[in-house]
Amino acid sequence: MKKIYFIVIVGIISFSADLPNAALKKIDKTLAALWENKSLVNKRLNLDLDVEVNKIYAENDFVGYYVLAKANSKADFFNYMVVYSSDMKIMTVQLLVYRED
Repeated sequence: MKKIYFIVIVGIISFSADLPNAALKKIDKTLAALWENKSLVNKRLNLDLDVEVNKIYAENDFVGYYVLAKANSKADFFNYMVVYSSDMKIMTVQLLVYRED
């Protein structure tokens, strides 16, 4: 049976500091579903943007990006993730945290 190992290179970053552990697990689960039975490595890109952009490598091959962002809702804000393939086609959009009552 193949095991999936996630190696996440994580620095202390202000953007994802407000994400609860459940949202971080949702990110891992979403990526694992897209690249089954692959060992994934995520590398954060240091870009001057209002979003966090990460490159995804599956077994040393570049396979895509995922972007963490937040947007305003009626009274609060929500966090979401967009996963792109290596040719910049949207693979999935995942709501991570919705803070409205």
